[in-house]
Amino acid sequence: MRRLLASLIALVIVTLASVASAHQVGLSRGTYVREGNVVHATVTFARGDAATLELAKSTDPSTLVAVSGCTGRIESLTPTAADGLEMRADYTCPSSGGVSLDAKLVDTLGGGHRHLAHAGSDYVLKEGETRFSLEAGPSTSPSFTKLVVLGVEHIWTGWDHLLFLFGLLLLSPRLRSLGLTISAFTIAHSITLGLAAFGVWTPPASVVEPAIALSIAWVGVENVRALVAKREGTVAAARWRITFPFGLVHGFGFASALRELGMSRADVPRALLGFNLGVEIGQLAVVVPLALGLAWIVRSGKLPARAISFASAAIVAVGVVLFVVRV
Repeated sequence: MRRLLASLIALVIVTLASVASAHQVGLSRGTYVREGNVVHATVTFARGDAATLELAKSTDPSTLVAVSGCTGRIESLTPTAADGLEMRADYTCPSSGGVSLDAKLVDTLGGGHRHLAHAGSDYVLKEGETRFSLEAGPSTSPSFTKLVVLGVEHIWTGWDHLLFLFGLLLLSPRLRSLGLTISAFTIAHSITLGLAAFGVWTPPASVVEPAIALSIAWVGVENVRALVAKREGTVAAARWRITFPFGLVHGFGFASALRELGMSRADVPRALLGFNLGVEIGQLAVVVPLALGLAWIVRSGKLPARAISFASAAIVAVGVVLFVVRV
């Protein structure tokens, strides 16, 4: 909850600042972890800065962040939400002691750019003050419990994912068909979450986020069509076939929370297991009570088809508006 509140406050501050001034101060973030004689770096910056940084011309990350006495290589460069780019790089050093780093991208981008670096300690770097240090020591990766909690928080605060699940519940609260549908969704989003977490492939957020919005609208449309044709049971029983591809899309959306942790590759399997477990716990905590409640209402005859149609139409409207906003 505190993380969500902090994010909202930060969003308000950035928005007010952009309105108050035509000059926008650039911002980038970096997480740096030392494991033996290797420094793992995860740097996130605006996608529009890629041309200035000339990333396409080299696999050497030292033009962005240099590590004294160490040889670096860019391992991956993937899009993130809000038109960002994430660079993951490894630096091989001659010894396992502390090192000095230089955030050269700050001077390259200029214009009051700030780089927020986490390297055991936190640094705010600006032009003329781009050097910081990283001491040798174990990785400060989050605990397994924290990863599970993060997964629960992500699904509970991801209202677009919850709206998608609610739309699935509306058509048929029968546990068998619902179980198949949720299982298909779980398997699918686990696949793409893994692909993104391991850096195999991550489609741009500009594609993923509108696609999630369209999946919400589609569920609402499918509900209305099934009710009009009086084929609720048939459509619900076969819904897992369309839920699976939609789950693949939602999995890429879940991956954004894991990328923000900036963990080393060695921590990814544990992080993936814990975060995905948290997502499933959070999902079941929402789906099971709603499914049981809807099943009771339907059996008691207190939920007319007109109410389901109205709710489904509202879901369609929200999905369309969300799509327009995200495109």
